[in-house]
Amino acid sequence: MKRAKLDRLILSSIYDILIRCCGASEYEQDRLEFVNHALAHDPSRTLEWRFQGWLGFGGKIWLYNSDVPYVNFYPEDSNPSRERSALRANDELNELFSHGR
Repeated sequence: MKRAKLDRLILSSIYDILIRCCGASEYEQDRLEFVNHALAHDPSRTLEWRFQGWLGFGGKIWLYNSDVPYVNFYPEDSNPSRERSALRANDELNELFSHGR
């Protein structure tokens, strides 16, 4: 079942998770860029947003057709800390989408 387009509140909550779990930029302008870009994005297409943070240059969040977003990074940059950060973010994203929608 296709979900409705993500709204500003849920997108801001997603960005909160990126900050808390993955060290994404805390500058309000960076949050607004993510939220505004996602709002303007066609929800039937994949949105890939590179936020970097503690995950390095390859740190990204993926939004697929309004399904549960997920975080990943380049496998060659893997280390235990980055693995834990991505796992925690993905757990929180799953929780947000199972209870927050």
